[in-house]
Amino acid sequence: MDEKWRQILGDYKKAKFALWGTKHSSGWTRDEETGHYYMWKAYHQARTTEPKDYLIYARILSMMASESRGKEFEYDRYHKYVKPAADAYHFAVRAGQSPSDKELEYSYYEADKLEYILKKKEAPYEEQIGYISGHELLSNFYFHDSRFVSFEQNDHNALMKLDYDGNIATFMFEDVDTVQAFYDYDNRWVYTLYCYPTFCPDGVSVNNGIVFDIELYKIICAKVTVVSCVNE
Repeated sequence: MDEKWRQILGDYKKAKFALWGTKHSSGWTRDEETGHYYMWKAYHQARTTEPKDYLIYARILSMMASESRGKEFEYDRYHKYVKPAADAYHFAVRAGQSPSDKELEYSYYEADKLEYILKKKEAPYEEQIGYISGHELLSNFYFHDSRFVSFEQNDHNALMKLDYDGNIATFMFEDVDTVQAFYDYDNRWVYTLYCYPTFCPDGVSVNNGIVFDIELYKIICAKVTVVSCVNE
């Protein structure tokens, strides 16, 4: 192994231990400051060092993709880390290197999933709103410039109310799987709607549900329905 890649590999291993530990780490605690230092150091060196050791580079990119989840925009994560990691694994295999089946499967799955999400988010508004049952009731309602009013959830379902210029739209979410809330009380404005079927890997014929994402809230459920849209 080239000496430069030997040093890069050493930094990657330090980052990996600080961030993820090992199966046999007794009393281990995550150390983000140390981990991110060595991760970024390894990434910058690996990105500019030629010729590439594709397996080491792929693993560093995969770590960058993992650690940037929820911290960078999906578009940036895909183009900077996720897709390049999948490509690097591909080149590593072609070069005769031996990544594990597990890491190959994970990297290709992440790339396919994020590519799918980005394409679905670029779909026309008419296509996205079409996944909401009863969307015809929203003739006087627009998601852009609407304001979040309330959200209630029980064991299985949830209700959300949004206000657009006095038009209160109530949405019901059935068989809720995941709810992620990102809003705070100082920012309740909605600027966009993303609505699309959840990602299904190749060979899976049954879709898991619908993703409803207004950035303040991201909800994954079996069905989204407009209960009512009334002027108050």
